[in-house]
Amino acid sequence: MVFDTELLKRRIRIRPFGDDFALFAIGPEDFIVNKLARKSKGVEDEQDAVSVLKRQEGKLDYDYLTRRAKQAKVHGLLQTLMQML
Repeated sequence: MVFDTELLKRRIRIRPFGDDFALFAIGPEDFIVNKLARKSKGVEDEQDAVSVLKRQEGKLDYDYLTRRAKQAKVHGLLQTLMQML
């Protein structure tokens, strides 16, 4: 996983226990790309990516997702998975 400035700017703040405690998570687009770009990627990683694509359908920043997938050299795989949905 590459943590760069853009990924960190797009992170999501989660407050699972109220205002006293906050966690940060990467956004769904970066999660998808990182799952697909793993060197040791397996079937579960692709399934995780598909799950997020399904659950976040219509909510994703598809321009950003496409750009990041191209940068990570997984755009073809992403396109294939999206066509399967």
